[in-house]
Amino acid sequence: MRAVERSRARWLEQAQGDLEHAELSHANGHDEWACFAAQQAAEKALKAVLIERRGRLVRGHDLFQLGQQAEVPKGLLERCLKLTPAYVGTRYADAPEYPAEERAEEDISTAREVIAWANSQLS
Repeated sequence: MRAVERSRARWLEQAQGDLEHAELSHANGHDEWACFAAQQAAEKALKAVLIERRGRLVRGHDLFQLGQQAEVPKGLLERCLKLTPAYVGTRYADAPEYPAEERAEEDISTAREVIAWANSQLS
């Protein structure tokens, strides 16, 4: 297996694990963690696609920018834009408030769709 294939496979595996963490966190009433884990899942799935296409890791946490680079379909890209603030807003007390209780289910759904899209691009 090529180094690029191993790298993207690890990123996809971590994306799936983060999605599972998001689902468990939400089920246990920890919506801030659920939203953060959903953001991480989507980010790692997008990075897997970009690793495959570029042969290297693309840095950053902005799902909209990563999605643009990966050529994510417009509707899903718009959902990525909504999920991006979870990266900071769910973790820092001085960050703009992130409505985790309201967003958890949609954020998890977005992450699930990003992972499915990434898998379709890499199979």
